[in-house]
Amino acid sequence: MQTAPLSAPRDAPASVQLLAWSAVVLAVVGLAWAWHVRQRNRRRRARTEDRLRERDRVALALYDDLLQSTQGLVLNLQVIASRLPPAEAPRHQLEALLDDADAIIAGARDRLPELGDLGADEPDLVQALVRLGADLALRHGVQFSFHGDPRLPPLRPAMRREVFYIAREALANACRHARAGTVELEVRHRRHSLVFEVRDDGRGIDELALAGPARLGHCGIIRMTERTARIHGQLLIRRRETGGTEVCLQLRPQRVFRHTLPRWLAAPLQRLRKRLAAHSASHHQKDSP
Repeated sequence: MQTAPLSAPRDAPASVQLLAWSAVVLAVVGLAWAWHVRQRNRRRRARTEDRLRERDRVALALYDDLLQSTQGLVLNLQVIASRLPPAEAPRHQLEALLDDADAIIAGARDRLPELGDLGADEPDLVQALVRLGADLALRHGVQFSFHGDPRLPPLRPAMRREVFYIAREALANACRHARAGTVELEVRHRRHSLVFEVRDDGRGIDELALAGPARLGHCGIIRMTERTARIHGQLLIRRRETGGTEVCLQLRPQRVFRHTLPRWLAAPLQRLRKRLAAHSASHHQKDSP
């Protein structure tokens, strides 16, 4: 008795072909969706950066206008003081107040360069902060040092600006107000954390300032806290046991760094982008009268 040889089902090639086409369609849909999400996030970041840049520009303009108005008021008061008899006590009191006003204006103008955007848009965030710290330390007569990772992967522009402003505020406070001899900047990049620390050996921050910064006029703490909340980070400000103050900003790398595609996926995605753009352009030409 002879048996017929076993043979593969006739529909096997069709099933394999259907499976292959399904995989191709899913891959194309996935790539198209990834491109759409990336474009949407890019537009959102661009809008955020424009708002931040415009806000900083307006704040700087208002600050400068306020200084000029105050300077004009001081000049008018100096004219009035010069008309008073030299021997009268009110003239001496007014001249003393004018000297204080000049000192306040000089200090405010000294801060104007620190309010600009210099360094905020630089791709290398660490090097921008190191240059800023060295410049502040030179102007205020303290020693500055850097520790940790000298370079970081590319950061998202909006995140980079916020981190720069937070670290700048911490460095400026340490150099100006802490009465410190040394100021340190440390950057640590690990798999699950990105940490920026500013330390000084000065008098240390007042505990009451941490409890109620608005009441005591510590606007820098408020600004750093608000910016940290916008980028979903954690900010810790405390007195050091050895003396001085420590400001620690901790972030999640997946929120901060740009997500780059591998080469084997970047090239097909780029070709798909061009085809989608050409397809959209052709449909636009057909629909136009």
